[in-house]
Amino acid sequence: MSDGQKVTAQTTTRRTLLINGLMATSGVTFLASCGNDGSVGSPSTEFACASENTLTRGQMATRTARSYVEASTSDGKSCANCAVYAAPADGGDCGTCNIDTLPANPAGYCISWAKIPA
Repeated sequence: MSDGQKVTAQTTTRRTLLINGLMATSGVTFLASCGNDGSVGSPSTEFACASENTLTRGQMATRTARSYVEASTSDGKSCANCAVYAAPADGGDCGTCNIDTLPANPAGYCISWAKIPA
């Protein structure tokens, strides 16, 4: 290398990392707000009882740990016919799971499903 050439190292600063992280987060947030039809702000197909907008992270983690789903794929097994499910008292859409006292979709299912005793 000759004396007249300068070597510049490309460095990553905290500011660059912060800006890039914010841009990535903004992009993910925008995409997450898209509905199934790709339009921004359209409602999600997720039932309101288990929405990330209505439950805390801890509550969502509890749901995930029990493999909770809004629509059961197990024949004959759903929250509505589970021993620990309490139907909504006010005639609303969401019942309650008595294991964690979280709202539950009557059509939902988790690995804690228990047959109602005869």
